[in-house]
Amino acid sequence: MKVNEVSDISGNIESELNSILDEKAVSPGYIDESQYLLQKIVGKYKLTKNLGSGGTSKVKLGINNETGEKVAIKIVSKKMSTSSLGKDTEAKRDERIYREVLISTLLNHPHIVRLKDFYYNENNFFLVFEYIKGKQLLDLVARNGALSENDSRRFFRQILSAVGYIHNNSIVHRDLKIENILIDDDGNAKILDFGLSNFYDNKRLLNTFCGSLYFAAPELLMGRQYSGPEIDIWSLGIILYVMLCGKVPFDDKDVHALHSKIKKASLTFVKSLSSEAEELLSGMILPTPSSRLGMDQIVKSVWVNKDYKTNVDFFNNRKFLLKRLRTGYLKLISYVVRSQFPDMEKDVRRYISICKEGKSESLEQIYWARRPTISLYYLFIEAVGLNEDLIEITEDKIDESDISDELCLGTEEDRPQMYHNFVSFVFSKEKNNSFSKYFTGSIFLNSESSLNHIEKTVLGDTSNIDNFPAIKNTYLKGFFKGIKIKPTLSHTEIKKILIQFFTAMKITYEIKEKNYKLIYDINETKCEFKISLYFNKLFKEHFLSVTRLSGDKKLFRDVLVSLAGIFK
Repeated sequence: MKVNEVSDISGNIESELNSILDEKAVSPGYIDESQYLLQKIVGKYKLTKNLGSGGTSKVKLGINNETGEKVAIKIVSKKMSTSSLGKDTEAKRDERIYREVLISTLLNHPHIVRLKDFYYNENNFFLVFEYIKGKQLLDLVARNGALSENDSRRFFRQILSAVGYIHNNSIVHRDLKIENILIDDDGNAKILDFGLSNFYDNKRLLNTFCGSLYFAAPELLMGRQYSGPEIDIWSLGIILYVMLCGKVPFDDKDVHALHSKIKKASLTFVKSLSSEAEELLSGMILPTPSSRLGMDQIVKSVWVNKDYKTNVDFFNNRKFLLKRLRTGYLKLISYVVRSQFPDMEKDVRRYISICKEGKSESLEQIYWARRPTISLYYLFIEAVGLNEDLIEITEDKIDESDISDELCLGTEEDRPQMYHNFVSFVFSKEKNNSFSKYFTGSIFLNSESSLNHIEKTVLGDTSNIDNFPAIKNTYLKGFFKGIKIKPTLSHTEIKKILIQFFTAMKITYEIKEKNYKLIYDINETKCEFKISLYFNKLFKEHFLSVTRLSGDKKLFRDVLVSLAGIFK
């Protein structure tokens, strides 16, 4: 990419950003209490039936008045149950809500429920999540009892994918339990409720007791400090045990006796399991955190990979070296997280200076890339669509544009509106925000039988077919590996043919601004690739550039042959 083209892209992004930050473009996040109570309206959503409740929160089904889309609205009361808890506890509660909003907005994974909007008033916070039609894993086990190893394995691989993803982004969930895992009607596992999640750093230990007692690690009950991932590993082990055995491994009517059993972690199996399953569980449910298996060991275990030809995919984007500082974007994310990470801007500037020195895979670069502030910055630039732009830029061109004060409001009282504006800004940058579209297979469970039914699903969004991906103009003579297209086909016709091809081949696709991102999964063999569209202005011809990103090479070649055949 040429430097002047990069400059044009930068200008377009900043222009779009300023437009979004215009006072009229930012929708108010404040909810009138009478409108909420009497008209059952929260922003653009109409409240309908109850979906659940617990503690100081409840969840209601909402309907988007503009599109008819269903959402799940978590309503958190600002009133503490005991007045003596004081403002300090209220402030900590508010911090947890803001952190949940931030994390649930930026995480982008097919097996994690995504936040879509955020509202507030004097009495409540309103967190709007994507609606998942299905049931809790708890209900599935309660109805069917223990699941088969094949069924458990499929769900567990999906759960591992999500937890590995957040760990790689310096986030620990801290409340993993079967109640917080949904199984949608297509058989996809979805993790929800990041209300107790936090960022972790190997340099700093956490000390907050979090989670449900039955799924809590021994060190939490002992009041010991912890790094983070190890308590999620324990909880994952308990979840797997429940799926395989139909009950928790440690139980007692007396709370003190239950504490004692969890601390000892003397594991017994109430039903016959394969030796590989017992070995895995015995390596995860251990009283000493340092002795537990790590995520890398778990995903490489014999049991997790039995009958699968591909490894568990964490769906993590590669962290390319950052060589460009976007002052406006850095100012925004630094301001949003200033309470927890006051040195965010300084950390990112330091990391970018390391990247500019070209120290790829150096100890210093690896150390900084794993810090929460840097992981957070990567998540943010990916969420607003800057990741591809950044990795193409090699020139040291600094963008000094400032962000409008509409997002960087000044006082503590303005924080709820700031978070509403932040969520609105992130989603305004995304053209497609349905994350289950990455998933390529589903399983329907009717009994303890094994994987007796698999249905391939194609979850693409064709609403942007006329606009995205953009067709790039080129004056090159052609592509050695490109697929030439008939000159009689229009831009829209080409895209419609591609969509029909993806559907017929049962290829999962995501429409992005610059390309299609695709996953082809057949008989547990998978390849991931992308397709970019070009128009040669010199020869007046269209071309497809098809690039394998990962996975099986033979499967990719088969796709190429089939794809070339439809444009002959």
